[in-house]
Parts: sequence; structure tokens; C-alpha cells
Amino acid sequence: MAKVFLSFAGGDREAALYAQSALDALGADVYCYQDVSDRDTPVNTSLSKKLANEASEADIFIMLLHNSMGGPVEADAEHRAFLRYEFDAFYQQLMSGGKQCPPVILQLPSNSPNPAVDEFAAWLAARDMAPERVPSGQDFVAKAVRAYHAFALSVETPCAFGYFDRTYVEHYIDDELIRCINTRAVFPQRFLYATALGARLWLELAGNRNGKIGKVYGAFTFGSKEPERRDPETGVRIPGLKEKVLAEIAKWPGGSELPVIVLGCGDARREATICRSLQESLPQRRLRVLLVDVSKTLIGHASRVVKETTHENTRVDFALLDFEDPRILRTILREWCARSPCLVLFLGNTLGNINELRFLDNVADALRPHDLLLIETVKDSAEPTAPQPATAAGVMNPEDPRFEFFAAPIRTFGLVPRRQQMRRTQEASLLGTLERYSYVFTSKDVETLAGSRYAGKVSDQSQIELVNIQRMVPAKLEAAAKSRFTGTFISERSYPVTASHVVTMIYCLATK
Repeated sequence: MAKVFLSFAGGDREAALYAQSALDALGADVYCYQDVSDRDTPVNTSLSKKLANEASEADIFIMLLHNSMGGPVEADAEHRAFLRYEFDAFYQQLMSGGKQCPPVILQLPSNSPNPAVDEFAAWLAARDMAPERVPSGQDFVAKAVRAYHAFALSVETPCAFGYFDRTYVEHYIDDELIRCINTRAVFPQRFLYATALGARLWLELAGNRNGKIGKVYGAFTFGSKEPERRDPETGVRIPGLKEKVLAEIAKWPGGSELPVIVLGCGDARREATICRSLQESLPQRRLRVLLVDVSKTLIGHASRVVKETTHENTRVDFALLDFEDPRILRTILREWCARSPCLVLFLGNTLGNINELRFLDNVADALRPHDLLLIETVKDSAEPTAPQPATAAGVMNPEDPRFEFFAAPIRTFGLVPRRQQMRRTQEASLLGTLERYSYVFTSKDVETLAGSRYAGKVSDQSQIELVNIQRMVPAKLEAAAKSRFTGTFISERSYPVTASHVVTMIYCLATK
């Protein structure tokens, strides 16, 4: 996570607040010595030392100068050099080669002179770092976001498996938002997790033991606690999900490895549970796990969970990749587990967030003989038999805890998203029922973005479809799988989340 030192005058709190919000959304660790929403912070020796430490440790230094500066920091003769002081700690590290990103110094226009600011600007100019003039606070926000993107793309990310695909970060999130607004396309779901903020919000949802998602994830089992099922016509017992997976692995050609690929690792609790259970049943095979995700934050979290849950000889690799790219899975299967078939886990309702039929086509094309694919998705309890019209748009449930996660991309504009601007609709889909969550911009948003690089891109009542969530009918999912794979096995599991509400998940095991 990149550390950002954000310096601003007390009169520019609004611009600083938007900048901090946008940088937080991108996953930056932002430090401000002043509270962006409070009064001026007095300076003393203790704070000065802290400032020096924070500035010297920052990856990115962003300063907003304005001639309205005139608080106690700038007016006190003892602190005339204060602006230079906080900058100098970063500057010395830059000159010694300890920093990769040059400082970003921006200056707002003003008709009133300020000796302290003018003196500091001249000092910077003498070092070829003259402040860049920006016309508005929103332009400052946009410049701050660009500085973060530039830093993120300049840092090489180590990868145990050796795959680092930058395609999802080279297209900036704010540009992707604008593209989707203009073309009315669905915002690619991978961007919800790609930033550190989005990943953190998702982990909070998954880890909340009192929330619906947390309860479903926490109640998951694989093996002995699976409910027994029997064929309604013959009464013959139907194998459990783990039994079926073990029976398919038993068909694998001889080998000593158990390769497991996790597509979209998330918090990895259930994936780790499956891996541990398989280890206990197949002690002769050494477990290898490959975590594939677009989020470094989620990969790091998942890696710790898998290592803590499984045996100590488990090998955990990772690949920072967009698994929706049809080339990715073929490459992984060819290079990461070339000597053995593997089990591919695709849990959560990720299949319900993407183009499900295209993804099934891509996976079917990539899998080799004996490879296994285990998909989890949410069951559509209504199971409509005929297409239903879309419902009228309604405001998102005020108690829905997913709002901050869904709306996090909006913060990259420097806007603070509001729940009443999130709309929910529902309609029939090919495999079940589709929920759509869209964000509607207001005239206030347009006013806020005026003068920025986003001016004219967003209009009053324009909207972007941020999230698609599909619940599937088991028979329809099974039919889609059977048309693409040699073998298909469907299982269901119900999880009580409240006294009156049960969530049922579908598990589809497919083989080539």
C-alpha cells in the first residue's frame, strides 16, 4: 500500500477532503497532519518530528499551495520556514535515491500575495520543482489521483508464480467509469476488488459474522457435515459433494501432487476448508494451491488463511491476473500444473457477477481431461418459468451493508457517494433472476466536478450500472454445464441467515 503525505492549507479543506477520499478509494495510506474536516492543528516540536518522519517515509508527497494561507503556522515568524520543513524531509530522501516518485506541488490561483508562500515557491523553483498551477480544487484532486496511478504503475509487483497482468490497472478506474457512463456498459466487476479499499470493504462483509455473507461463509462445511440426499424416485443415496470430488480425483493418472487453482480467492476461508479436508483424505498427495485474483490485498490475505489452515508442507503460489481473460486459465493449466490434472475452485457468487455463459465457454475450452471445476452460486428461490419484466427502480435498502463496497469506485471522482443515489432493479435472466445496482449522479455532483477533467462527462441524472448479481435456477445452470462439459454433478446447501430467511447455494462440479 502506497503511503501518501498530503499537505494543504486550512482554507482548502474541501479539496483535501475530496483528494483524501479519492486516494483512500484507490488504496492509498493517506497522512494529513491536519484533520481534513476539523479546525487548524497547532504545530509544536512533537508534531514537527512526526511530520518529518511521515514525510520521509511517504512514497508520494502531494502539496496544495494557496495564497490564502495565513493561519498560525504561516504567520508566526518562528514557523516561516515550516512549509519548507515538511517538504525537506521527503526531498532529502528523493535526492539520495530513496524515492521513485517526484513530489507533486500544485498551486491554486489567488489575487492576494502571501510572502510565506511566495518565498517557498521561489525556493522550489530554484530546485526545478516550481509549483504547477491548477484552476480549481477538483483539478487538484484529479492531479493527486494521477500521481497515485503513476506511482502504482511504476512499482514492480513480485509474484511467486511469475504472472503480473497490468491490463486492469492500465485502464484507470475513473476512465473506466466514464466509458461505462457514456456507453451504458456494466462496470467490470473486477474493479470493485482491484483497489485496496474495495478489497478491505469486501473482507469486512465476508468477515462479519452477523451479516448474510459472513453467516453463509462461516457455516460452510466440506465432508462429514454435508446433509444426506436421496433420489426421490429410487431412494438411492446421492453422494455428497466431497465424495464426488474424491471419486473424480481417484480417476487421475498416477502422481503425488494435488494442484488446486482458486479463481477469485476473496477471503479464502471456504477454499482453505476444502483444501484441508482433501489433504486429510489424500495424505499421499502434496497440496499445491494457486491463488488467482486482481487484488494484491485479497491475495495477501488469502495466502495467510490458506497457510494457517492447511498442513505446513502446503505450497502456496499466486498470480495477479484477470481470470476473465480466456487466455489466462489455459496458460496457468499449461505452465503451473502441466504434470497433473487439477481442481479449479470458483466459489462465492462470482459466476453471477460476470457474463456467465461466456465464462463457462472459456473454462470448458481451457480444461483438460480429468481437470475438475467446482462452481458455487446463489440459488434463485423463485425459479420463474417465464421471463419477467424488469421492476421499477427503487432506492437501495437503507440497511443493506454492501453500499460502501458497491459505491467505492465513485470515490475515484473525488465524490462522496450517497445511499439515496443507488438504485436497484430486478429482471429475469437466461439462468435465473438478475439484480442490477446503478448509481445516479445529481446536479450537485455535476457542480462539484465543474472545472475538473470530469466536467461534461457526467450530467444530472446520468447513471452507471455498478453491480450485477444473478441468482440461478439449478436446472438451468445444470443444462448450461451439461452442454459444455463431459460430466456434471449438482448439489445444494441451505444456510439460515435469519429466523425467516434462508440462502441456498448451488454447487456444480464439472469435468472434461
